Amino acid sequence: MSPDSHCTILIVDDEPSLLGLCQLVLTREGYCLLAANGGEDALRAIQSQNVQLALLDVMMPGMNGVELAERLQQRDSNIRVLFMSAYSPKDIAELRSSEPLGSGPKAIHGADSDQHDRKCACKVRKHLELMRLLREATSINLRLTRCSRRPQSCLKICIGQLRQETKKQIVLLTDLLGKLVKLSE
Repeated sequence: MSPDSHCTILIVDDEPSLLGLCQLVLTREGYCLLAANGGEDALRAIQSQNVQLALLDVMMPGMNGVELAERLQQRDSNIRVLFMSAYSPKDIAELRSSEPLGSGPKAIHGADSDQHDRKCACKVRKHLELMRLLREATSINLRLTRCSRRPQSCLKICIGQLRQETKKQIVLLTDLLGKLVKLSE
């Protein structure tokens, strides 16, 4: 089971067999999935859902994957996008507009169709772990910012937490010492 198995992943592919394969692989990994067979279906599917990651086929009839990615990120700039394609990263880059889509942590990466299932699951795990680390870093940064504004109150909180942790450790060590004394008798 993945560490972020509670997140929702959107999978969009006009090829039913590849869509089914992705669903099978990621369901086995424990992820919550939304599936769509095209861009318009995907936009309807996410209207009431909070999606963290989107796996998009690059070439689809109607709205292609790049267009869909732009629309998804207009809706929520935190959605990470992975393209699934037999096309090379260079081909995918040529589909992009002049404005780079997903700069920084939302960069687009291609997933070749060979060994599709393993690569798909591996890339999903990597991106969700990166998202988790980014959330954690943001949280730490926020706490540090608050502490820099009120260092004395933060110091008191830290000292209080250390005292509580020290008391717990003393209780555990005392218990362990008592057991060792009983064993040596």
